[in-house]
Amino acid sequence: MSFLIKLFITFGFFLSNSLSLSNKNIYEINNVNTNDNYKFNEFLTNDKIISKNDSNTQITSKLMFYGRVLKYFYTKNVVGINENIYTNLTKHLTYNQSIVYNQNNNFIDKKAELSFYKALFLQNLIGSTINLSEYGSKNDREFFAEAFAKWLLTPDEYKNKSWELTNYFFINFLPNLINSGQTNLNNLNIKLDNLFLKNQSIPKYNLNAKINNQNKLNLNYQDENIGWLSKINNNSYTEGCISNFLEQSSMLVFDNNKINIFEFYKNNLSNWMNDTYTKASEISIKSFYEFSTNHYQNFFELNQNLITASKNKNNFSQVNFENIFDLIDKNYTNVFNAYNWKKQYTLELKQAVLMIYNYLFSLIYNSKWVENILSSFIISSDSKLKNSSKSVLGYTGTELYIDDQKFSIKSSYIVLKLNSFIEIKESNNYQTQWFSSPSWYSVLIHEYGHALDGFGGRINEFREMNDAINKKYDYYYEGNKIGYDFDYNNFLNIFLWFFFYSLTLVLIVVVTGLNIKYNLLKKKLNLIQK
Repeated sequence: MSFLIKLFITFGFFLSNSLSLSNKNIYEINNVNTNDNYKFNEFLTNDKIISKNDSNTQITSKLMFYGRVLKYFYTKNVVGINENIYTNLTKHLTYNQSIVYNQNNNFIDKKAELSFYKALFLQNLIGSTINLSEYGSKNDREFFAEAFAKWLLTPDEYKNKSWELTNYFFINFLPNLINSGQTNLNNLNIKLDNLFLKNQSIPKYNLNAKINNQNKLNLNYQDENIGWLSKINNNSYTEGCISNFLEQSSMLVFDNNKINIFEFYKNNLSNWMNDTYTKASEISIKSFYEFSTNHYQNFFELNQNLITASKNKNNFSQVNFENIFDLIDKNYTNVFNAYNWKKQYTLELKQAVLMIYNYLFSLIYNSKWVENILSSFIISSDSKLKNSSKSVLGYTGTELYIDDQKFSIKSSYIVLKLNSFIEIKESNNYQTQWFSSPSWYSVLIHEYGHALDGFGGRINEFREMNDAINKKYDYYYEGNKIGYDFDYNNFLNIFLWFFFYSLTLVLIVVVTGLNIKYNLLKKKLNLIQK
């Protein structure tokens, strides 16, 4: 059975050691661009500049910038786009007159701001062509997390040109960008320029490709009309993504209310999805597997390292996968539990965790930093996560550090709902292009994508430490935590199942006994009558 409901993975902002800001110099690291005309193929960062008026939530969001980096990388490596096409695709976008222009918003005037967000709109279009995920179109953070899941979880038979370009970014660009705590986007831009100069054989995604039906990949989508051509059960990928793009750029609106957005972009982007059906090169697939150094030889070795790294002052380890998974096997694989969980699922999760950490090590190449990426990992048996809607599968909490000298992401932690894995198994959220990966444990990889993005916004001081030492497990989630709290609901469910099962057996025995007694009595009466 398929869910029509779209499942959500949320991202949380939480604050730590926040102090009043007295030194505005820390905000002047990234200079305001004085251009009034932005190019669609440049690194667009004006909206990432941290201002003294920003809230802590806004600062945290701006420090999660690797989704924007990836969109820039994609845009630099597509063919079939030029200024005329760009102008046509953005000609209906104009400045939202209901928004008052803010002179302190990092733009020299309204014309510059409009130019910037039009350029960003096109990068979003290109990004959501290659990273095919409506959920990933919500913002830069979700975009990066969905791309991370696409990279790690796409099966070989689905690996296409989009995956090949994504793979190149993760194995050739990201390690060089993320290897030092870098919150200065000007310096990051210089690094990017140098990487583009050094890498002359980057794969290209062709926006004007023609489909080769003989070699066309079967990607197992619900409809052959994918991406900008897709409309399933009145749900349009185009309308969903465009709506998300406009939410990210609130000063943009369409100048003609009568324009049919779906038809306009369907007509103008009709060829953009064709290269999606092109198979990835064997060299790129081989490079993916060779990239992992298999630094952690097995799950148990990895888990012991994480136990040590995540101990708090009470000697309690807050990242202990083995404890959680063993209790899932013990308590949720019997015939009475409500989760339809199988021990094979737990084994696959252990293998997934080992894979994640081996690829994280290959990206970061520092075991201490890798083991400090999370301060806590929680799987909850709650049917609905606390303070979330029922459709939320999990979230990554990210904590911020600010004083009058520096700001940085400080730590990240992950909370997942146990039943989220089953919900994904029974959903069609890959087939409808909501999520980028067909894997049933994509929520796990997605959340690690957020944690990696947050790690990119950490200065080295916070990469060297694990914030778990200062926190109790209850701090991270107030609901039921598998391996830590008694699961009353599961106990009650098992008790009720056992009660009704026992009652059924008793009724069967009683009815059978009465039936036997009745038959014996009947035979006795027949004998008497004879």
